Amino acid sequence: MSLQLSLFSLSNVVEHPHYIYYPDFLDTNTATNFFMEFVDLDWRQNQMYINQKMIDVPRKECLYGDTDTSYKYANIEMRAKTWNPPLLSLRSKIMEVFDYKFNIVFGNLYNDGNSSIGWHSDDDSRMGVDPAIASVSFGAIRKFSFMEKESRQTESLWLEHGSLLIMKEGCQRTHLHSLPKTKKIIGQRVNLTFRSFWWIQP
Repeated sequence: MSLQLSLFSLSNVVEHPHYIYYPDFLDTNTATNFFMEFVDLDWRQNQMYINQKMIDVPRKECLYGDTDTSYKYANIEMRAKTWNPPLLSLRSKIMEVFDYKFNIVFGNLYNDGNSSIGWHSDDDSRMGVDPAIASVSFGAIRKFSFMEKESRQTESLWLEHGSLLIMKEGCQRTHLHSLPKTKKIIGQRVNLTFRSFWWIQP
């Protein structure tokens, strides 16, 4: 993993052992233009089994990437749509500072404070051992939490509009993460996580 930190104001970089956070990765106008494009992605309301009942996932999801890429978690399987120009543009911006070849992006659309994602690790074996993940946020500011698997200790940060969070190699092995619900009245949020799959499923 290689980071060109000279492209950022170092005073605004937050670095931890398992992540790096750039709150101003994109300027406000650029982030807003991307946000307006991304709310119109091909969002899908998935359902999953919980306690033997099929329920709606508390957010909408999408998948874009290279040809014939697929992604599966729980009982949900998604096949990637072809990259569109805004997604390719954002991927290029990330790869200018993060020396990683991303071939897939998984998106979450959170419509309000009731939209959330529970504790989990993004540890699909097709991403290889200790994958790094780049996560970009647009829209409403939301609290994002990490939990160390062994100690169960938690820490949180607020993901801002146009920010980039890099979950370092090893983070998925040692930590869980989540985006909890909030009772505050908030607007929509789009989160895009860029990943690298080592092989493509037909």
